[in-house]
Amino acid sequence: MTISHLPTAPVEPDQAKPDRQEPDDGLSAAERDALARATVTGQQAADWIRTLAARQQHADNRQILQRYADAVEQVLRREIIPGSEGELTEELRYTLDAYVLCGSTLAEHHPELTAAERIALLAVGFTAASAPRVVLNDIAGLLCEAIDQALALAAAAQPAASEARP
Repeated sequence: MTISHLPTAPVEPDQAKPDRQEPDDGLSAAERDALARATVTGQQAADWIRTLAARQQHADNRQILQRYADAVEQVLRREIIPGSEGELTEELRYTLDAYVLCGSTLAEHHPELTAAERIALLAVGFTAASAPRVVLNDIAGLLCEAIDQALALAAAAQPAASEARP
């Protein structure tokens, strides 16, 4: 068996590697990195909130927490629009308020959350609501760090049955 190689056309240097151009969005690499980090942090926070929702016995409290998670994820992913006024829609602001701690008006009890979880929920919601105004100026990542720290504090204070509030 004979193997013959077909001749290849010479490759021009331009064709060997496509040019990697920066997106024409007017952002610096550091600003793009800040937006990318906010997206990852938002996903992690939303995933954590969904674990809280899954624990709830009342379906309406689950739904309130799931909507809160969706809002955090949406704000830290899609609503951070460079060049915008940094304003959230009324619906997102409403969803991210402290009312999440009260749960559904249809439920007999508040969501079952520890004190640390309640504080972390508020910290995540407030930070997410502030993100459109500050994320591009937060090159050091303090915004994401605050969310990371809130989640770490909640995780360190493991839910105890006696601490969960009905």
